[in-house]
Amino acid sequence: MQRRLAVRGGARLSLMVSLVSFGCAGGGSGAPDAAPEAVREAPAVALGAATGVEMPVTLEVPASLLAARSVMVSPLAMGRVEAVLVERGQHVAEGAVLVRLRDIDPRRQVAAAEAALASARARLGGQSGLDQVPEVRAAESALVSAEDALGRAERVAPEGALSAQDLSRLREARDAARAQRDAARAGARALVASVEQARVSVEQARQGLTDVTVRAPFEGDVIDRHCEVGQWVSPDRGVIELAASTRLRVLFWLSPDEVSRVAVGARVEVWLDPAGQRRTGATVSLVGRAVDAERRAVRVEAWLENTPGASVLPGTRGVVRVETGRREARVEVPASALIERAGVWRVFVPRNGRFEERVVSVLDRHQGRAWLERGVAAGEQVALQPQGLADGMQVHR
Repeated sequence: MQRRLAVRGGARLSLMVSLVSFGCAGGGSGAPDAAPEAVREAPAVALGAATGVEMPVTLEVPASLLAARSVMVSPLAMGRVEAVLVERGQHVAEGAVLVRLRDIDPRRQVAAAEAALASARARLGGQSGLDQVPEVRAAESALVSAEDALGRAERVAPEGALSAQDLSRLREARDAARAQRDAARAGARALVASVEQARVSVEQARQGLTDVTVRAPFEGDVIDRHCEVGQWVSPDRGVIELAASTRLRVLFWLSPDEVSRVAVGARVEVWLDPAGQRRTGATVSLVGRAVDAERRAVRVEAWLENTPGASVLPGTRGVVRVETGRREARVEVPASALIERAGVWRVFVPRNGRFEERVVSVLDRHQGRAWLERGVAAGEQVALQPQGLADGMQVHR
């Protein structure tokens, strides 16, 4: 409940001191007394109540908000830049073309490889199976004929119908046909291998044609570009710096004693400004299993979903608040009772008919309320909108 108060100024007093002559020689004179200081006037103010509450005790640790993914995109082939299709700060989709290199030489290589493949397939007779090659089929047919003739001769030889010399010639013909069949098969295998090699060459040439186009590996924002049209680039040099900022990685460190307060999946509060007016939540994704030798602390990470309304930039510094599981008594007052002077928060409390200026320790401010650690006791009242007040001003009820 608020009450409207007014500050009353004191009446101006003036004391006139008369010098009285008693008519005697060497008559004395008295010095005038100092006038009391006037009480300053102040504007009317309203009062708000300070109430006692129990709040969770939290740890506040500095944090860095980093892009979930950040890479320097490089081309897969050497070449001269023909076009740069993005600018700094541009949001791109996964697979979007970032940079295009000259493709004259890769196109020539594709054409040559496709011509070599066509020639190899023509030598193979357009067949894909080894036994379907014309040379192999002819050699197989000749071998079958030779083996058939030899078989008939061997069946009639015991009857004396065929001389031993003729039988030997038939066996030699059968062996020659078999050797010719094996040679045809070897030649066909070489042709098949040449076709496969030509096919691989075509795939490599086509991949080389694809490699002249640099694409975004994921959805994100262009942080910087490191190439210009006409510049010679190679795979060992990045051309576009890309960061995925739709999800941020919150990195902070806790002491070995404090790290037990958090676990994977827990929610933590992230302040994006010192006063906590911009705040959001994050989910703990990693709790380190070792103490960093230099920091003497344990690494903790959390995911922060960077919605379009939040617009948190990668690289932002913040503060992570981690609940300890304990609760302590605190004082809650309207946030409008606070006034900052010389970098220190203060409130004005009516006491014994005058306003008393007090320095307070502010734990948090949010949605029109403020929580104090010290400076005001529960049950006291505080002046709202105290910009015109000063310590010692008189309260008029």
